[in-house]
Amino acid sequence: AARVAGTLNHPQGLTNMLWAFAHLKEMGFDIDVAEVRAVSDVAPRVASRLISKAVANTLWAIAKLAENGVYVDLAGVRVVIREVPRVAGKMNSQDLSNTLWAIAKLAAEGMDITFAEVQAASKEAARLTSSMQPQGVSNSLWAIATLRELGMDVDVVAVQALSNAAQRTAGKMNPQNLSNTLWAFAKLKKGIDMDEAGVLAVSTEFARRAGEMNSADISNALWAVSDLADKGVYVDVTGVRVVIKELPRVACEMQPQELTRTVWAIANLTAEGMDMPFADVQPVYEEAPRVASSMLSHDVSTTLWAMAKLKSMGVDVDVVAVRAVNDEVARVAGDMDPWGLSVSLWAMAKLDTYGVDVDVWAVRAVGAEVVHMASKMNARYVSHVVWATAKLSRHGGVHADLAALQAVGKEVSRLSSEMNAQDVTITVSGWSQLLELGHPVRSIYDSAALHSVTGRASEVVVLMSPFERRVTKRAFEIIDRAEKMLADGRLS
Repeated sequence: AARVAGTLNHPQGLTNMLWAFAHLKEMGFDIDVAEVRAVSDVAPRVASRLISKAVANTLWAIAKLAENGVYVDLAGVRVVIREVPRVAGKMNSQDLSNTLWAIAKLAAEGMDITFAEVQAASKEAARLTSSMQPQGVSNSLWAIATLRELGMDVDVVAVQALSNAAQRTAGKMNPQNLSNTLWAFAKLKKGIDMDEAGVLAVSTEFARRAGEMNSADISNALWAVSDLADKGVYVDVTGVRVVIKELPRVACEMQPQELTRTVWAIANLTAEGMDMPFADVQPVYEEAPRVASSMLSHDVSTTLWAMAKLKSMGVDVDVVAVRAVNDEVARVAGDMDPWGLSVSLWAMAKLDTYGVDVDVWAVRAVGAEVVHMASKMNARYVSHVVWATAKLSRHGGVHADLAALQAVGKEVSRLSSEMNAQDVTITVSGWSQLLELGHPVRSIYDSAALHSVTGRASEVVVLMSPFERRVTKRAFEIIDRAEKMLADGRLS
């Protein structure tokens, strides 16, 4: 292949060879990366002569190779992508869906994709949806949703047209198409007005195809259903229940991210009032010890949060599963972002409150990272850190991390104007509990932080529930008493 590539001057030859490499890799054959790159090096010479189908097939092949860990010459990829605006208007429906899918895959791999390239491809979808096959509709929606999630503008008219096409083709979609389409709807629903009939049509098909779904299909479908419910979009309940009934069959096949998405969905759907039979969900929890050591930081935080949420709603959660995930916190704490740190602390505090022992080293590992990440936290994250630290100190006997408290305390003045009523309540409640435990006042908060939160409390008190008002009033009474004793020299 490398020898032939040196003499390759016909654009179709480039497409055919890369397409062959991609299919061979899909079938499990070992592919020489040097040979692939030798072929892709030809792209700058012939890209401008590629016809629309060749552009689509070449990009599909490059994306498939990347999906399987074989990366081609970046310059070669760029010159082919650059041809999309030239040929998009001549593509048929399959070529377009393949192009959108490839662009999304490559963008997710970190390839620089321009606005013109995304727009050129996505706007053509509205023209071609009527002739798209079910897989083309699903792939196009998945691609546009992925591109939008990566921060790129997509054609809204195309999204609406694809939504209508999903309603037309849902009955012919395979299980993966169905789950990917619903995932796309969930991602696109934020900020884009779509015909919800498409969502209902897709979810209705779950009842018929759930038995054919694999673990990835089921976890994606449940995640999407839960996310749509959060946005006020409700799906066919019968279909969802049939999917839930399949959890015992696929739980043992779940990869770490699949298990995380499933547990997250179970927690959110339970909060929405959906019945989750113990026999259906317990097999998922039982798999946590198997996959926990392979979880990334986001998976650990999300799974722990979901388990804590379930516990707080009175749902029995497998303690062995909780501990397996909790034991991984110390390993991944250094990779957590501000959200992950605050959620992990909140989850451990909730679990401890409900009688589940948490790993002290996990708490300390997160606290150490909070010191470095506090300046990147928002108001909600800071308030959760304060509240969780207080709860763990009170109930779990975990000595409060004063360095973490001081780090987030310095951010309160900056963030107080962003605090809502709940943020104010749990912040001052956390402070008051730490004072009652005997911690030095200025190790918990400084005077500027107290002043800013006091001012914010007066602004949001009208938005507080009666319970929040009682908790906030009681907290400020404890804080005021401590401040007076500090001023009199009777308290450090």
